[in-house]
Amino acid sequence: MKALFLSRLSLVSCLALCLSNVVFAQVIQSSASTLQLKKGAVTFIGNCTLCHGKHGMGEGVLSLKLHYYPNTNIVNGQKATTLSDIKKTIRNGSQRTNINMFMPPWKHELSEEEINNAAYFIQLLKTDTQSALQYIDAIEPSSHEGIGEGKDLFQTRCVLCHGNNADGNGRMAKIINSPAPADLRNLQRDDSYLLKIISLGGESMGRSAQMPPWGEELSQYQINSIILYLRSLADKKTLTEEAL
Repeated sequence: MKALFLSRLSLVSCLALCLSNVVFAQVIQSSASTLQLKKGAVTFIGNCTLCHGKHGMGEGVLSLKLHYYPNTNIVNGQKATTLSDIKKTIRNGSQRTNINMFMPPWKHELSEEEINNAAYFIQLLKTDTQSALQYIDAIEPSSHEGIGEGKDLFQTRCVLCHGNNADGNGRMAKIINSPAPADLRNLQRDDSYLLKIISLGGESMGRSAQMPPWGEELSQYQINSIILYLRSLADKKTLTEEAL
């Protein structure tokens, strides 16, 4: 009887917590305008993702490449949970108590409006991640920035199979050979197809079952950046062949 009571109490508590998060997220979206959240997402992408990642889960390039780098997950982070604390952390960085030394102060690089908008967006990211990611997905990567980020993502996710040069000669190519990883330097498919196969995986598109779906791990913005990078490889390959 006691076990049943505790089980029900745990379920009620869990539901209450979920509902409170939904309500809190709705409060954030009502207190911050859509324009503020859009601008906050742009500021976040331009300044924060190198460490914190596009999802805010600590999947930034530095976090993935440097084994000694601290945990940069801000979605589940507990050091700055209120809007006021988030603003102070963005503004002052590691000058605040209990904030890691790797966190820079942004008060000299960002305006107060940019700090406020970024704080609204980060608070939404912490309370309603999926809603926040929709703002990120709506932002198209610029050509220069997108190619650079796409290259970083490709090197951390794709080279094992497709190789450092995207020629299909990754280390796993010795094992995966039916079919072998594709040479991605001269893509014939359009961007919408590439978006689908990267998001959904090869099997769902009638291609190799060895190609995993990345839609749960990468945002649409990130996948578009990878596509931009792969297109840039095709352009370089064409220029090289013409020069020869």
